[in-house]
Amino acid sequence: MPHVAIGGRAVHYRLDGPEGAPVVAFSNALGSDLGLWEGVMPRLAARYRCLRYDTRGHGGSQACDAPVTIEALAGDLAGLLDALGIFRSGAWLRRRWRSARRSGWRASH
Repeated sequence: MPHVAIGGRAVHYRLDGPEGAPVVAFSNALGSDLGLWEGVMPRLAARYRCLRYDTRGHGGSQACDAPVTIEALAGDLAGLLDALGIFRSGAWLRRRWRSARRSGWRASH
């Protein structure tokens, strides 16, 4: 289970697909983990570099004591991309809160 430290917390992630392919980031819904996306990986990972990660306090990622905001979640993705040396992500997909999280990501990055 690969992890990176972001803001003093361990964040669990998984990368699938060919190196050098366009990156698509996937975040889980409340109460789930990165396995949520398992069913679509065979098709997408054939063409894209798929970055899946567990949101704070879900799956293998640590929780934090601070309130969780859309801006903090967008910051988590930015920290993960930086830690992995990925300087551009073509899309950020989430099962729920999709519009709010994308808006937070665009506004801050």
